[in-house]
Amino acid sequence: MDLKELLNTHEKVAQSRRKVGTQYCDQGYQFLREAEATGFQNKELLKQASNSFIQAIRQERANAEAYIGLGYLLLLLSDFKAAETQFKTALRLAPQNQDAKKLLDFTFQKLLGKPKSKSVPSHEGEQLFYQLAEEIRTAVKNLHAQPILLPTHLQAGIEALHHHQRKLQSMLAEFESEIKHLDLDFPTDSLLNLLQPLRESLRLHQKLIQTSEDMRKLFEGLENLQTQIASALSAKQNLTSAEKIHQFEHTHLEMYLDECDRLADHLDALSENGHDTQELEKIYLQIVHQLEFLQEYLDEQLEKFKA
Repeated sequence: MDLKELLNTHEKVAQSRRKVGTQYCDQGYQFLREAEATGFQNKELLKQASNSFIQAIRQERANAEAYIGLGYLLLLLSDFKAAETQFKTALRLAPQNQDAKKLLDFTFQKLLGKPKSKSVPSHEGEQLFYQLAEEIRTAVKNLHAQPILLPTHLQAGIEALHHHQRKLQSMLAEFESEIKHLDLDFPTDSLLNLLQPLRESLRLHQKLIQTSEDMRKLFEGLENLQTQIASALSAKQNLTSAEKIHQFEHTHLEMYLDECDRLADHLDALSENGHDTQELEKIYLQIVHQLEFLQEYLDEQLEKFKA
């Protein structure tokens, strides 16, 4: 076997071990997520997670994520010194890994005996953890039970969206503050993860408000154009000569048509994005009919003046 063939064989074996190592690592995090759902009370799941991370490291010594997972398990057991070793190894393999940096910093604080932010006994802190988790789940459940919100051009609807947004912001800020001040011997990432539906809902509200503001501007633009055309129609009897009609077409009608095209583009963009624009389309069609009537009237008058 020549060197090239030997190197190819080695690379294939290495790739196979990396693949198996990644599978074990993913399996470990899956067990960890399942354990989290039980409040880390299911010891068998924690044991399976530990075995998976160890197998991942045996298959691939450079798997930083496996060391992080193993270190996290050691944090749950309050074995901070052993956890420190795992996180340092992970950072040696992946110096920019933010999870490893944060967890190592947390571990250092525990090892150095950093003063706790609240004078709450550990067991009471754990009770607060589960109580807060239940409060967050209830808030998310209530959120999902609410009717689906849609963008609107109505001012009252936009104000309601702003009101819901402020309530969500306040709720999220309150939960985040409570999580920040919990006194626990393990990270509170699981609680922060429970807040994700609230964050997503807040982002959705921001998009709904932006779309609603766009629809409101379009509605006001349509109403304004409709009013201008109606005013022109009511004063059409003042167009008493061909010269006045041509001047009106140049100074007013062309402007109406350009504005109508601009509003139509805006309307199409909203419709293409899946938004309900039926009410706005009704106003737009009324404007089109007004313009058609106005154009026909002007053409008829010009024919009369020519005769």
